[in-house]
Amino acid sequence: MLEESDDPVVKTVKLSLKTGRKRKVTEAVDEAKECLKMKEIIGQTQTDRRGLGSNTAKWWSKTEGKEKRT
Repeated sequence: MLEESDDPVVKTVKLSLKTGRKRKVTEAVDEAKECLKMKEIIGQTQTDRRGLGSNTAKWWSKTEGKEKRT
């Protein structure tokens, strides 16, 4: 949420969140962002019998604010 801020000072702040020893927050966030970028590269695929174009997809790179965080 802080990375998407309009304030340049807030954007540069790096928080250190303490989690367990198995996962690190920054690695998990980076991995999730990479997955979303890969989904955009692959594009919209057919997952059921309705056919291509029946579902509307919102691309992560084109969303802003709260939609991007969710």
